[in-house]
Amino acid sequence: MGTHDYIMMIGEFEWLDTDVKFRKISSSDINDLAVGFNTLQVEKGGKLKIEIEENPSSIILKQWNEDETSDVVELKDNEIILPSEEGYYIYEVIVEWNKGKATYVFDINIK
Repeated sequence: MGTHDYIMMIGEFEWLDTDVKFRKISSSDINDLAVGFNTLQVEKGGKLKIEIEENPSSIILKQWNEDETSDVVELKDNEIILPSEEGYYIYEVIVEWNKGKATYVFDINIK
């Protein structure tokens, strides 16, 4: 199976650089952001690689389930193992660098 690259939807971000501060505060919730992403159609138990530029100091991945509960997902070697149950899931990727932080969103449908 081939590899495909997808760009996640960005929610909030903040970046501090020499005498400059960039900031975007999103009024949209993750459900609204997920609508803007082309939902990935994936298979049960597959793997997904998360690549973030600029070598972040931390990445936290939250999986939002259809019942609106969330679980923190382990990221190992920049990969996650997808759920083994069919359904729709939204992922919130919270990234921090020395100079800033950002939140990204993507969604998947498992058949």
